[in-house]
Amino acid sequence: MSSKEEFIERYMAYSELEEDYDEELARKDAEDEWAWIERTTEVLTIEQALEKQNPKSIQDQVIEDLESRKQIGLENYGTLLYAKAHGKDMDQEAYEEALDLAIYLKCKIVEKQNG
Repeated sequence: MSSKEEFIERYMAYSELEEDYDEELARKDAEDEWAWIERTTEVLTIEQALEKQNPKSIQDQVIEDLESRKQIGLENYGTLLYAKAHGKDMDQEAYEEALDLAIYLKCKIVEKQNG
């Protein structure tokens, strides 16, 4: 079975679930959808598809996030963070931040599980 035939078959099966199902109309809609897909679909490598989806590398995005956090720190505290110049226990600070991260991640996991 070709990709087109498989697509039309699945489209038709899904259409049968609709209250006002009309087989002839559903087949025409499926063929129209397939034609649109063929016109608009580009064949891309995985790298091209990812770049098109988000043209910035992960590293560049992390750098932007760090720059943003730096600006927020300057606005909130009037200074940047330097070793031993702030009087805080950085091991404890990092541990507490990691605990917060674990809570946020668990929250997202539970949200996905619960739909």
